[in-house]
Amino acid sequence: MDIAQAPYMRAAALDPAGLDAAIQDLGRKKPQSVVPADPLVQDANALLARGQVAEAEREYTSILTRDQDSTPAHYSLGLIWETQEKAR
Repeated sequence: MDIAQAPYMRAAALDPAGLDAAIQDLGRKKPQSVVPADPLVQDANALLARGQVAEAEREYTSILTRDQDSTPAHYSLGLIWETQEKAR
């Protein structure tokens, strides 16, 4: 038994019927809805899509002053800087 199989085998030994039911239930679960993106990020993305790069860069920078953990803003700003060779 490899390390990936160990948890399954322990669960199967404890409650075989419950484990099988849980596995079948996983196949019936509907995917959770995706959380909509930050409207400010959507606005900045729209600016970028229209070719308004400087405006989009300002928006992404503004978003990061409000939320320094905004992955979409970091990513998009990085793309802008890479294309402009401004990577810092």
